[in-house]
Amino acid sequence: MKHFLTILLASLLAFAVADAQVVNTAPKKTQKTTKTTKTAKTNKTTKKSNTKSNTKTEKKNSDLPGQRPPQSINKIQEKKSINNSKTNATKKPLTKAIPVSASTPEENYNLGEKYYYGTGVNKDYTQAAYYFRYAAEQGHAEAQNYLGHMYQFGCGVTQDYTEAVKWYRKAADQGNAAAQYALGIMYQYGYGVEQSKWQARYWYQQAANQGNEDARLVLKRLNY
Repeated sequence: MKHFLTILLASLLAFAVADAQVVNTAPKKTQKTTKTTKTAKTNKTTKKSNTKSNTKTEKKNSDLPGQRPPQSINKIQEKKSINNSKTNATKKPLTKAIPVSASTPEENYNLGEKYYYGTGVNKDYTQAAYYFRYAAEQGHAEAQNYLGHMYQFGCGVTQDYTEAVKWYRKAADQGNAAAQYALGIMYQYGYGVEQSKWQARYWYQQAANQGNEDARLVLKRLNY
């Protein structure tokens, strides 16, 4: 009987020790698995964040000047060249070369007048000044007066009072009443010349003698 109890107690102790070992070892295995799963998740997240950051930096770098791929630069340059060619094709030359020997002063003056008023063509002061200059250099008094006016007010040319006086004087010396009146204004206010009441009165009187009503009114108002 004692022997049987001894065997029973020994077996019970053996079972208890085995259960304790199972209990002690089980959590260690779960901790390892949880650690591995956690590290795997963190590795995945870091990989995703790295890929995202890489794509962002690639996009940023592609937006920086000089960082575009060569193909995209070539495409942009091709588009620009196409657009430039289209715009250049639609642009009209500002001036047209005309042979002076083949065009009379009156023909050049008429062309200038058409561009100045937009008669049958688009109004273009630059073209008007171009043709008026041809006619003025050929001695056309009315073209000289127009060219002086354009220089006085900067129409189609850079405003220049000295040039305005130059062309007004050429026309006034030929008896153009409008140019004589304009030259009187330039002397009265000292535009492009030294201010002179005497010179202003002289040119106003010359214009008034030819029936220029504006010159007569100025003389009457200023009591010259």
